[in-house]
Amino acid sequence: MKKVLIAGSGRENSKDFYLKLSHNFDFIIGVDRGVEVLIKAGIKPDIAIGDFDSVSDLLYVESLEIKVLKFPVEKDKSDTELAIDFAMEKGFDEFVMTGMLGRRTDHLLFNISLLVSLYKQGKECAIIEEHEEIRLLDSEKKVFQVRVGDIISLFPIDKIVYGVSTEGLKYELQNKDLFYGSTLPLSNVALKNEISISIKKGTALVIIEYAKKMRDFGWTFLNTKV
Repeated sequence: MKKVLIAGSGRENSKDFYLKLSHNFDFIIGVDRGVEVLIKAGIKPDIAIGDFDSVSDLLYVESLEIKVLKFPVEKDKSDTELAIDFAMEKGFDEFVMTGMLGRRTDHLLFNISLLVSLYKQGKECAIIEEHEEIRLLDSEKKVFQVRVGDIISLFPIDKIVYGVSTEGLKYELQNKDLFYGSTLPLSNVALKNEISISIKKGTALVIIEYAKKMRDFGWTFLNTKV
């Protein structure tokens, strides 16, 4: 399975986070100013993609012999979507996006929508930041390796997500239907280092806010199993 890391320039994470995360990937893409974030952390991406309207010194980026794929400022897709398109064309199977949250709410929401689109196309994918991660679950059961005290929220993507059951959380759900707009599944708490979530029908975001910000990325890519 080919793994790609796509790094944006939303809320910045620490240098240690980027270094630990980056070791897990076959290919790294810096999206617009995300390339400077990576360089600052001591990481040389394989390619930089975007219109680079927020990059302070593109000549310096090019001087590091980083391949640059530049697009016009006025275009029909965001820089992040263009980076995903590039990775899809290259045949990557597993996608992690980072630097995708914070700063601008419009970008945050559209970045999550891009994550959903990847998932609907059958790709393993997640947004992983220093303090939290976002994944998806769709008519299946998964076991997540977490930490006691992590905050777990489920956000329905569909109008109704049917038959949700959980194990290992403070407030368990048993065959519960979740409705878009309801805050019932907000801010649950992990009581074990392994939790399970199952859905009979529908799609939901699984949002994990870390009790401790730094993670050991030595486990499997998406840290889940059936």
